[in-house]
Amino acid sequence: MADEHVMGRSNWVFIFLGVCSLFFLTYVAVLSGRADRTGEPIVRIEFIGTYQTSESGPARQVTGDIPVTETGGNQLILRGRFSSDVPVNTRLHFYMSRMTVLMKLNGQVIMSYGLEGEYLPVIRSVGTEWFSLASPGISIDDKIEIIITDSYPGIYKASYDIFLKNIYGGDGNALLLNQVSANIIRIGAAFLIFIMGLSLLASMMTLKFIMKASVMSGYFSCAMLLICGSTCTFIDYQYVTLLFPDAFMVNMLDYLTQFFIVEFLLAYLYHYIRGPGPRLFIKVLIYIWSALILVYYFLLTTGMRDTFQVLDTLLLVSVIFVVSPAVFLFIESKAHQDRRTRWVIRSGILLALFALAEIINCYITKQYWIVLFQFGLMIFTVIQFFVMMDYAREKLKKARETELLENELTRSRIGMMISQIQPHFLYNSLAAIEGLCIEEPALARKAISSFAHYLRGNIDSVNGAEFIHFSQEIQHINYYLELEKTRFGERLKVSYDFQTEDFFLPPLTVQPLVENAVRHGVTKKRSGGSVTVSTKDAENSIIIVVNDDGRGFDVAAKMEDGRVHVGIENVSQRLAMQCGGTLVIESKIGRGTTAVITLPRLNGHAGPARKSLRPDLTASPTGSPSFRQ
Repeated sequence: MADEHVMGRSNWVFIFLGVCSLFFLTYVAVLSGRADRTGEPIVRIEFIGTYQTSESGPARQVTGDIPVTETGGNQLILRGRFSSDVPVNTRLHFYMSRMTVLMKLNGQVIMSYGLEGEYLPVIRSVGTEWFSLASPGISIDDKIEIIITDSYPGIYKASYDIFLKNIYGGDGNALLLNQVSANIIRIGAAFLIFIMGLSLLASMMTLKFIMKASVMSGYFSCAMLLICGSTCTFIDYQYVTLLFPDAFMVNMLDYLTQFFIVEFLLAYLYHYIRGPGPRLFIKVLIYIWSALILVYYFLLTTGMRDTFQVLDTLLLVSVIFVVSPAVFLFIESKAHQDRRTRWVIRSGILLALFALAEIINCYITKQYWIVLFQFGLMIFTVIQFFVMMDYAREKLKKARETELLENELTRSRIGMMISQIQPHFLYNSLAAIEGLCIEEPALARKAISSFAHYLRGNIDSVNGAEFIHFSQEIQHINYYLELEKTRFGERLKVSYDFQTEDFFLPPLTVQPLVENAVRHGVTKKRSGGSVTVSTKDAENSIIIVVNDDGRGFDVAAKMEDGRVHVGIENVSQRLAMQCGGTLVIESKIGRGTTAVITLPRLNGHAGPARKSLRPDLTASPTGSPSFRQ
């Protein structure tokens, strides 16, 4: 049963992944439909003409990529025309990458972008994003002049080529679909990694906070690593900035996820390094990296440094933080014998190598190729997913087994308590019958008949039922009272005051209290006394009160045989364990005792019962309820 229960939970994970994938494909289909309905396809527009690196510099024909060495400074001047007409109000889209742009049509300025005052003063450029404007009407014969200024001269060398290769005319939705289609495999991989990371995080939280199982904190770091890694690989400015036009926030999210990838990778792999020296070294790296994140954002928000001004330094430092754990993991891989641990270590080494290759590529080209890192992250994700599903399956199985053992222990304790009460009641009943056999044989015969009736109709149900209807508990009480009334006669008076009767409760919870009231209360007084059993319906609970005006007793004192009151102790414990109920006893010597049971409303327990479960109740000649059989 435990294995089936665990496998059922695992199947739900795969169903969840399937639903999310279906949602993603549906979104792409809807996006495609939106683009088709516009009736305005997207068209790539080429610039035909010459370029100069300064006003006095030589003019060269634009043919393919512009050689970086020829651009010299930080400015590029383009003069020529577009390869196709752009009708009035057709959207023109330009892909800007950390630059300012001034565009003129036949000598008139029609576009300015990235000029000072158009972005936050603490940064040097808007960032990387799409910029669009409505065409004033451009023909292939119109003269176009574009002046591009690189915000980071000599640093981001591909800015000019990126601009020239990404000029489009047409609908923005069509452009978005075009970019999504071109990157669909990458987007799908990022989406799948994100869903797996989210699933793993949910699984670990379920184990820890719902199943109360012990979970290694490193698994939370792994789940967050996957979520951050998928977010980072999803962020391609060529389509993301079409969805979210705030380029600065997209850039900040991109850099933040990159920082956290290293942070969570270190935190996760830390748990698989055993030597005290290497563990201390990795822990120090985690603290240093966290401090670097704070320093970076301090420099950025104060305007002291921009991201690209410290990019080379960050990349070089990242190499240390990625290579170090990979080296330690390689050493550890030879020592670990556990199959699951070896797979984790190998996948961690592989991810670190791919991340290193990505860092080196970015250092050389100043561009994120991202494909290498995403490929390594996908391999890492698949391995981690199955490793942690195996871990979760194992934990769930152990939690299920623990739960079954705890339930069995609870049932055993309850059974022991009931077995303590039942012999106690049987002994008292037989003792009462024994006292009548010589003096009043007729009453003894009646008592034996009632006693046999009780044994035949009720003992089996008490042993087998976790909860019984209140009417059955009253039936137990009546059979007991009939036996006691044959002995004490008019000295024992019983009354009932039921405001509510249709509920369930644990068996033998009221009867022992009535027995205490009779044997240790009213029958200890020469004149006898009365016992009252009442119920009332409170807002969120049912109250049962057993009251007597007998001799009273010290609740904390021991009985004559040296034991505490068995019935009271067991009733209190069983109420707490079975339904969260409580028992409160108040007693004053010479004035009587009051026992109050509080049952919380639980569906099927203390809540309303079906009428068919309740025996018919009529008044007996003695004034106490009797039950039709």
